[in-house]
Amino acid sequence: MSLHALLSLSVLTAAALAASTSAHARTWYVDKTRAGFVAPSDRNGDEDTPFERISHALGARGLAPGDVVLVTGADTYAENLTLPDGIRLEAKVHAAVDTGGAPTLLVSEADPKEPGITVTTEHADNAVVGFNIHEGGAERGAGIFVLSGKVLIEDNVFWLNEAEKEHRDPLGGAIAVFDADKLASKPDDYHVIIRGNHFAGNATKGPTGMGGAIGCKGDKARPNLLIEDNTIGLTPLFKNGSPHGGG
Repeated sequence: MSLHALLSLSVLTAAALAASTSAHARTWYVDKTRAGFVAPSDRNGDEDTPFERISHALGARGLAPGDVVLVTGADTYAENLTLPDGIRLEAKVHAAVDTGGAPTLLVSEADPKEPGITVTTEHADNAVVGFNIHEGGAERGAGIFVLSGKVLIEDNVFWLNEAEKEHRDPLGGAIAVFDADKLASKPDDYHVIIRGNHFAGNATKGPTGMGGAIGCKGDKARPNLLIEDNTIGLTPLFKNGSPHGGG
């Protein structure tokens, strides 16, 4: 077989694999209000038979990288969530566009000492898009804690999240990116993108707290973290605060 034929076959195979992955990607629906009208045994994540809780969708049998968990309506969810590999968690109405029409993750009503959302994936892309994330109290990343992996954090509203710890350094009242310098293998490979979010009333407590809204920790600076077009402090009354970097 000629080199040209081999190259053509390779391109076709890659295209076929991409098409196959796209074809099998699924959207899983979560809607607490509408799920109340569906028998628990019939809630399977379809649009007409949505899950009642976000965690049910994230733990669903058959969930796979590339899938979307779409939360519709403006319900409040008292949950602590961990994103599986390659999942896009998105609100149908984005909080940064319409706060009242978007769902709320109320961390204080779940376990306030754990992050609202934790990202610890190894390779796959993740996303958290469009949520109100309120009243977390974990020592690092009370709203979202990124320990490892690739993630887009976009169009969310972070409100009154507070990182505190008596004997350790609290980091990131709303978002914490830990070991930020270890996330990327090459320059300009943005593994964490924080874009278009609103931050109000978030804080770290204690004399060593860092990053009232966003806290990043690493041994050295590397261009693998992109922070752009965010609003830090919606009003003077609800500004973000920290001994070291309120924003």
